[in-house]
Amino acid sequence: MKKILLLLFCLLLFGCSNKTIPEVEANIEITDKAKELAQELKIDFKKLDLDVNIIDANNTSFTLYLSREVSDEDAVKDIKKICDFIKTFSKKEKLYDFYNPDNEFDYSAINEQTKTLMLKATIKSKDYKVAINRMNGLSYKGSEETYSIYKINFLEYDFNY
Repeated sequence: MKKILLLLFCLLLFGCSNKTIPEVEANIEITDKAKELAQELKIDFKKLDLDVNIIDANNTSFTLYLSREVSDEDAVKDIKKICDFIKTFSKKEKLYDFYNPDNEFDYSAINEQTKTLMLKATIKSKDYKVAINRMNGLSYKGSEETYSIYKINFLEYDFNY
């Protein structure tokens, strides 16, 4: 009986020590690099309310690939959804204006002409300069399909200059 309890205890400890990798819907392709960055920043892609086909990453940024063409009106909605998503893993679920970091970001600054948005976010006790860039008509690693793309850069930044 003691051996069985010891075995169960060891299995529980082993199961708890495994790292969990963020999951997303089955129809979204997510690269290993994106999973690693998401784990590092404690990001849950399930909270991204955007019709993304592919999520890719490098060391400091995510790239979201959408197979639909994004109109200027749609881009305003998409960027707001991306901001809402970033809030889910930001300190106190807040974003701030990059150029005036003491002021909380106001969504009215997003309009149909917005191609790049600069924000400040605190993630895991570090301040980040967050840049959201909108791009159109690019392929993914040589595929013939074109995508509308949002690139989200996270750069550590000292706002106490």
